[in-house]
Amino acid sequence: MKRNTASASHSAQLAIRDLGRNVRLARRRRRERQRDVAERMGVSVSTLAALEAGRPGVSVGTLAMAMLALGMLDRLRALADPGDDDIALAIEAESVPLRIHAPRGPGKARRLAL
Repeated sequence: MKRNTASASHSAQLAIRDLGRNVRLARRRRRERQRDVAERMGVSVSTLAALEAGRPGVSVGTLAMAMLALGMLDRLRALADPGDDDIALAIEAESVPLRIHAPRGPGKARRLAL
């Protein structure tokens, strides 16, 4: 079990590192200095540098401010979009009833479970 946890942890660390690299690349493509972006974010240059280095201790709020400063906040909103959650959508599709029965008896409305 520890092996799976270590592997997942390593995968998460790689994803965070890649995210930091992507933020750095987005800033550089915009020809922006760290100082200028950090100022718009309301953080220190060292905090932005930590985000760009992929350090896992950087807060989600810092990431959100970086995305806002770079004009990419919509991409952060889409990060865990339920409409793109293939696993959850597959589970929901499996739980859809095969048949839907008419309500029994006069005046009995069928309730919908949410």
